[in-house]
Amino acid sequence: MVKALKLLRVSTATQTNFEDLWQVKSPQKPNFKPSELGREVWKSLKLEFYNSIHCSEECEAHCLGREGLEDYPDVYWEETMTCLSLNDQGTDKGQERITTPPPTGEEAAVLSEPEEATIHPPNNGESEGCPVISVPDKNPPCPCCGVKMNKMLGLIDHLLRTHGIRECKFKCAKCDLENTNFHSIACHYPKCKGKTKEPSPGKWPCNVCQMSFQTKIGLGQHKRKAHPAIRNQERIEAAKPKETSARGAHKKCWSEEEENLLIQLIKQYEGNRNINKLIAEHIPSKTSKQISDKRRCLVSKQPAPFGLQLRGKTERQPQEKSQKPPQRKETTVNQLKKHYEEIVPSKISDGTFVVYQEAFQEILKKKTENPAHIISEITKDCMKVFKGMHSRGKNTRKTKQGHLQPKKRQAAKWMSKRAIKKGQYLRFQKLFYTDRGKLARIILDDVEGLKCQIPANEISSVFRERWETPGSFKGFEDFEAEGKTDNTKFLPLITAKEIDKNIKEMAKTSAPGPDDITLEDLCKADPKFSLLTEIFNLWLISGTVPDQMKNCRTVLLPKSDRPDRLKDINNWRPITIGSTVLRLFSRVLTARLSKACPINPRQKGFTRAPGCSENLQLLQLLLKTAKREHNEIAVVFVDIAKAFDTVSHQHIIEGLRQRKVDEHIINLIQSMYVNTSTCIRTKDETSAPINILKGVKQGDPMSPLLFNLALDPLLCKLEKEGQGYKCDGANITAMAFADDLVLLSNSWEGMMRNIKILETFCNITGLKTQGEKCHGFYIKPTKDSYTINDCPPWTVNNTPLNMISPGESEKYLGLQVDPWVGIAQAELLTKINTWLQRIGKAHLKPLQKIDLLKVYTIPRLYYIADHTDTPFVLLKSIDQAVRTKVKEWLHLPACTCDALLYSSTRDGGLGISRLEGLIPSIQARRLHRLAQSKDEILTNLLKGEGAELRYKKLWVKAGGDKSKIPSIWTTKPMVAVQAPTSEILSEWEAPTAKFKYPKPCNLRKKEFEKWKQLVSQGRGITHFENDSISNAWLTSYRAIHHRKLITALQLRANVYPTREFLARGRDGQYIKSCRHCKAENETCSHIIGKCPITQDARIQRHNKICDLLTNIAQRKDWTVFHEPHIRDSNGQLFKPDLIFVKDNQAQVVDVTVRYESENCTLENAAKEKVTKYQHLEKEIQELTNAQQIDFIGFPLGSRGKWYPGNNTLLETLGLSKRELERTSKTLASRALESSVDIIHIFASKSRAPG
Repeated sequence: MVKALKLLRVSTATQTNFEDLWQVKSPQKPNFKPSELGREVWKSLKLEFYNSIHCSEECEAHCLGREGLEDYPDVYWEETMTCLSLNDQGTDKGQERITTPPPTGEEAAVLSEPEEATIHPPNNGESEGCPVISVPDKNPPCPCCGVKMNKMLGLIDHLLRTHGIRECKFKCAKCDLENTNFHSIACHYPKCKGKTKEPSPGKWPCNVCQMSFQTKIGLGQHKRKAHPAIRNQERIEAAKPKETSARGAHKKCWSEEEENLLIQLIKQYEGNRNINKLIAEHIPSKTSKQISDKRRCLVSKQPAPFGLQLRGKTERQPQEKSQKPPQRKETTVNQLKKHYEEIVPSKISDGTFVVYQEAFQEILKKKTENPAHIISEITKDCMKVFKGMHSRGKNTRKTKQGHLQPKKRQAAKWMSKRAIKKGQYLRFQKLFYTDRGKLARIILDDVEGLKCQIPANEISSVFRERWETPGSFKGFEDFEAEGKTDNTKFLPLITAKEIDKNIKEMAKTSAPGPDDITLEDLCKADPKFSLLTEIFNLWLISGTVPDQMKNCRTVLLPKSDRPDRLKDINNWRPITIGSTVLRLFSRVLTARLSKACPINPRQKGFTRAPGCSENLQLLQLLLKTAKREHNEIAVVFVDIAKAFDTVSHQHIIEGLRQRKVDEHIINLIQSMYVNTSTCIRTKDETSAPINILKGVKQGDPMSPLLFNLALDPLLCKLEKEGQGYKCDGANITAMAFADDLVLLSNSWEGMMRNIKILETFCNITGLKTQGEKCHGFYIKPTKDSYTINDCPPWTVNNTPLNMISPGESEKYLGLQVDPWVGIAQAELLTKINTWLQRIGKAHLKPLQKIDLLKVYTIPRLYYIADHTDTPFVLLKSIDQAVRTKVKEWLHLPACTCDALLYSSTRDGGLGISRLEGLIPSIQARRLHRLAQSKDEILTNLLKGEGAELRYKKLWVKAGGDKSKIPSIWTTKPMVAVQAPTSEILSEWEAPTAKFKYPKPCNLRKKEFEKWKQLVSQGRGITHFENDSISNAWLTSYRAIHHRKLITALQLRANVYPTREFLARGRDGQYIKSCRHCKAENETCSHIIGKCPITQDARIQRHNKICDLLTNIAQRKDWTVFHEPHIRDSNGQLFKPDLIFVKDNQAQVVDVTVRYESENCTLENAAKEKVTKYQHLEKEIQELTNAQQIDFIGFPLGSRGKWYPGNNTLLETLGLSKRELERTSKTLASRALESSVDIIHIFASKSRAPG
């Protein structure tokens, strides 16, 4: 007889305890203490334990090492007792195993000692391997010891507790599919169709991967998808002319002498009618039809002569003279300054210009020869006002930051790993609340922070050489932009409303310039924008921008997330940021310049149109059309080296002059770049000032427009004289998105001509193309298919460009373009799995991970999934991966309804996007937007490709009603415009219109409707629909412990592991009664509202809410009575919770917290309380001396529901609208937290020993 341990284990999943164990009396009890046993004796003990009601007659005791108990997560306690055990070493495998019922209470006995002392410490499954369990199995046996369990979850628990195996695989009994997730295999099994029969070896084997096919077509389809490069090479070989046969070479129809004679006769009879018949008289062996065909062959073989004299300037001049200008008011090139001089005096007289009216008068009357000096002095005074406002705010922010942020110190070498992890956790927590975007980049891109590590002197020398060297602009020659400038757009002066509109449309987090002045500082210092209005108009009228506004700072942004590439300075993009005041002025002027100067429709960059979508869709349609119609198409992606940084200032100015922009505006734009300098800020240093003599400032609102205008003559030249791809009568030679240029042609020779035009333009303007970084491909039709790149590579500046082979791709506007398939599919599932894994390992709390996922992770997939036409099945797989991880992070059971994840936070959900429905909705709206495009070539191609039918399919996929599908051609988008605060006097003051296209359905509302229909998990969920107060804790959870948040989510979806939840959908052997009071059903409603074991906690919750209301009333000078004892006329005692008295008014308030099970639960509770106390009106009048008595029931929801009727009391107490919202959120969340505390108290008392 030896001493043993009794282990009473309570599962945190089932919340069951030792009272559920079978009652068995032991024959004897111990008479000695554990201290009498030595260490050797303890090592030889076998310890028996049972997991509550999961034990059955088929269960048996197993060995467990005492030293491994601390590795288990559940709560254990020990008690000295005697244990009965049957030695199983003599039992044969074929014999029936004898089991002993589990001991209960303090009774047990020991029959014998084990013959051999064995200790089985926990392991991770490494020594025994990963066991494989077949699914389904009603009584699954343990793969290690053979013990049979009642259910699979019991086996998983057994493997972990007894054998220390934390991971096992589950195998489908039909098809042998394996997965580490049991729920996944259990859901797969009912739909499984068994193993697929292995196909018999075919007659047509693949010479690459050794697969075989029954037909030649099957082999061809396989190679086309799996081995595109090899398939393309086979097509090229098949398209080559056959070798000469044994009979000899094939005789040509035309001899060389006949061809030479034909060429001479063509020149001789050029311009004559019936030229084929005339030539046939000289060549009697040929018919006129043969001569006609040969002439066409000669023309197609001969490359079109390239020269700027073809269709050049001399030919276009008569056409330009014959065209009449449009009938509209138009100022001449030098009329704006005179116009300003005429209208400014009236503005001074009507009080528009008050602060600096003397400066306006001096400039207009030309009393001073140097107006720039006056402008400079006035601007200095104005900037002092703005800086003064900034300095006051800056000192406050510095004090706060200094108080909150400790000084950075390098970690000591002796610091432990745990301390380092804690430091990283604290850093991540700080970033989460200060800069979530940066935190997302650190976690998702797996980089700690992309800082430029290149030495500062090297950076400075590179950009000094780039910017301080003037551009080599030689003139446009005969490159000319089309379209005339409408200088009337510059006639109105700048108004305060126009400035206000532009400030509202600028990003509130816009980075300040070197002067550190922000938009917030401007609004505080000049709330009516009177100072800014006068300053901007002074600049506009004088055509001068003062030099102190031209100092900039430059930061370097990485073009790649690969550290090896970031060692090259060319992989860093310089963003030059000027003063916020100058950027605001530039934005105002840019709006007018863009309306005054129309650009070529093939330029889509930085325009109001969806440029990326239009260019990608057009390229995809052209490739499909060429392949379908067996046409040749050539595509070249051009790389202009450092286009924004190297465009010449003279190039920009001459481009504006060529367009006939008023000289006054040209001088103003030129003034914005004269004497401009910048300092480059790196990680630790700031460079000396660098003069900007070339390039546009990437960071200034006007820079994209100026670059587009500079590139416009090239696009117009290509459109007129280039040889493009002809489609529906249009000649498409190029597509541009700022400096991302794509050249198109219908032949190899035509593309070479387009490249020559590009080279000429770059040579005369100073831009440079990099042939080694240009990519292209050439699709040529064959008899029944097409080939890729069956031609020599084109050359750019005598450098061969890279030809894109089938299966390879080139990045264009963020997507990969493959000549074999068009826009290639992206590995989205791999991306999301990698990101989910990184978020899961990050030092963040559960709901913080959810925020990072829904705001910064899933939106990364929108653009790619939309434009690559991602398959619907792949979208469902991505959603499944996201759901699995979210439920894992939040410790939610797998059966939790998806609506909790996808419903809006305003409806009580987590607000995660469901790509299965969202992406088709985005694609449908994009297609509608493209159909409404002003690009006629694109819309004509869409009509030919069946865009209407595709739109209908997407509409239905996104959940839309079939009977309500709009027409994408006739249905115009809704225009959402902000309501103006006052009268709008010009187009520049009107808010920018935002177009809204019809949505197939409200996906989040649809998910919520599904949630409401659920019997168990949707119980009472209607209460939380469209309630921002009751659901505020889902977004503002900083002060709430995340353990409570997880329980609150389980309460919201009614999936907290009570006995009632664990028994749902199962047979009657599962216990549903309360483990404390033996009530029929142990539900959340019972635990929170009725169970006697939590009575004290309910009283504390009630008192806390009463105390909060008391504090509110006392702050508003109300007298408060706490639970006064009042007897009615029958002598019955009543104790209302609170009576608030002020002046002649009394509010009788009784607080109650109810579980939101029905739609009218809280409303009925409020009426019940009013009915209970309203007959005490006379007694309360005597108590309070108040004449006006109001009886109010104040119900709150156990799951956080705020009853709207409670607002009446808070408004009566005198709370403002903002105070009322804040107080109601506090009370609702406090009720929810208290309910969570009650649940936790109930669980903790369930785990406590007898």
